[in-house]
Amino acid sequence: MDTAGLLESIRSGIPAAEVGAPVRASRAGGHSTPRPLRRKWLWPAGMALGLIVAFLGGRYLTPAAASPTLLLREVQAVHSRAVDHFYQVQFAPDPRFTNPDNPMDRPTDNTLWTRGDRFWCDCALGDHRLAVGRDESGRLWCAPSRSKGILLPSRESEISPEFRLICAINSMSIPRLVDDVLDGFELHAEVSSRGTAAETSVIWARLKPGQTHRLISSAVMEVDANSDIVQRLVLWIVKDGHPHGTVTYTLVESTVHDDQQYRLSAHIDADAEIVDQSPAPETSEPPTNQAQ
Repeated sequence: MDTAGLLESIRSGIPAAEVGAPVRASRAGGHSTPRPLRRKWLWPAGMALGLIVAFLGGRYLTPAAASPTLLLREVQAVHSRAVDHFYQVQFAPDPRFTNPDNPMDRPTDNTLWTRGDRFWCDCALGDHRLAVGRDESGRLWCAPSRSKGILLPSRESEISPEFRLICAINSMSIPRLVDDVLDGFELHAEVSSRGTAAETSVIWARLKPGQTHRLISSAVMEVDANSDIVQRLVLWIVKDGHPHGTVTYTLVESTVHDDQQYRLSAHIDADAEIVDQSPAPETSEPPTNQAQ
């Protein structure tokens, strides 16, 4: 809609003498007001201006359009609920900074279930598949096979950098991601018109000058404007200060599952070997009393 042209055409139909006419002095020395606008111009002009205000107010002045921060907070609240979201996860490495001979740098196509900070992913590691997840206690685990499970160290600094990257890429915790994005990224959002067949909010996030992030340099998030559920997310990730590739998450379905699927026990056999990689707690020997 060319609103400027419409306003000009409305104005052009009103006689110049009747628009902004100055106050005229009467012959008697007093003042008189200009002749009132003709009614035939008042009604269409008022209606057209009302339509423009309604259109602009509904399209551009919605809270989500005006504030990407507010929109992200709504997304964060929705993804913190007890609902499970199933995503297809595709990693496309950056050929400039990746090694095709390294299984960690090859394209992958994984499946991810996530709820809040919990997740479990059926992911590829070279030619092998393994399950990786985080349970309700926040403990990371992996199952390289049905016969073996591994409880990873509770402190991420004690996990190898390569496997830490696998967990970071495949966990995709929306609540955590929103906090990171709000903290150090420049945001821009566009919201489709309410009432259309496809209502989608698109949020762009790019690192602010001088800011760094351990994993992400920029992101694009497509959100269903009615449910505030992330339909598609693209992350540009970094490794050792260089571009590493893009990870694309595409929503397949949303449903409710039992908590069990986020636990290691759901992905290994009952008699499987379980290795706990948490360091043993330090113990100190009580002082020995020696005879003087």
